[in-house]
Amino acid sequence: MQLLKRLKDKDLISPPKFLINNCHYVTIMGSVAYGCSSDTSDNDLYGFCIPNKEIIFPHLSGHIPGFGKQGNRFDQWQQHHIEDKEANKSYDFSM
Repeated sequence: MQLLKRLKDKDLISPPKFLINNCHYVTIMGSVAYGCSSDTSDNDLYGFCIPNKEIIFPHLSGHIPGFGKQGNRFDQWQQHHIEDKEANKSYDFSM
């Protein structure tokens, strides 16, 4: 997704490392999608990604859920009120 990469390169968003290259679908939601946006409306973007196999199957990297030290597990990534001043747009992400 070129938008995600561009915003990441500008340090405007901070998604997990795997997300940008594993994002498979992004769609516009909210007022823009329904055709009732105004000049001050933000762009609500929803999408999905497929995490690396070690995240989906933690036992492959030696972690057994419920035993020992638990690592961070990926559930979803959200980041709101992203202002891209060059494009004169603001974004809310939920993936």
